[in-house]
Amino acid sequence: MCQSKAYLIARGVESEVMNDVVKIHREGNHLVLSDMRGATRKVENAYVGDVDTLTDKIVLYERDGQVARVEALGEARAREPVTAD
Repeated sequence: MCQSKAYLIARGVESEVMNDVVKIHREGNHLVLSDMRGATRKVENAYVGDVDTLTDKIVLYERDGQVARVEALGEARAREPVTAD
């Protein structure tokens, strides 16, 4: 499985948004990033600019003239313990 690290470039500064990203989808004017544990982040006023599957890096860019904002929507769910039968 391929998990990537997502970064946001806003006002010329690159900052990490989320680790282990497995899905990105658009809802209106924002992007929703999800990891494999169910945690989600909403990034407003940004677009996907670069995806590099060799380095597992996704770069989001702030839309011109708008301020990008990152908001945590949901925390990761606890994993069920694995038991041997």
